[in-house]
Amino acid sequence: MAANTGVIEGQDLILYIEVEGVPTPIAHSTQHTLEPSVETRDRVSKDTGKWKNKVAGLLDWKAGCDALACYDGFSYATLFGLMISRQPVTLKLAGRDAVDSNDNWTPEQAGDTYFEGEAIISSLPKTAPNNADATFSVSFEGTGELTAKTVAV
Repeated sequence: MAANTGVIEGQDLILYIEVEGVPTPIAHSTQHTLEPSVETRDRVSKDTGKWKNKVAGLLDWKAGCDALACYDGFSYATLFGLMISRQPVTLKLAGRDAVDSNDNWTPEQAGDTYFEGEAIISSLPKTAPNNADATFSVSFEGTGELTAKTVAV
């Protein structure tokens, strides 16, 4: 099959955490973020005049996920255990691996691009309002390279 084309629908992307070599989606997620960035630093001398010159410095990245709190699946409790282990986890932001017959999701295809890297869970707030669904957010800080990869043919 050929790579997907057109606009990417948000529900088609999933944030996976690798568990024993298997990419596992965070259960009941509602939103994901991926934020690569580059630090800049000033490069000025007596010859640069009144305008600053900038140069690119170190690369960095962050990721995050909002989800409904649940009792099953890859839950808040599972993420809490990973956070207190203080060990990096492998993250993968990619398309769905299969079509769900109950919805109109676009599965990942050979040639599609996904992002993968090691990260540390840096924050895990949980919210439980009265008469509403309990939710949580998880924040990840990349440790090392974030890599753009292509789904194999």
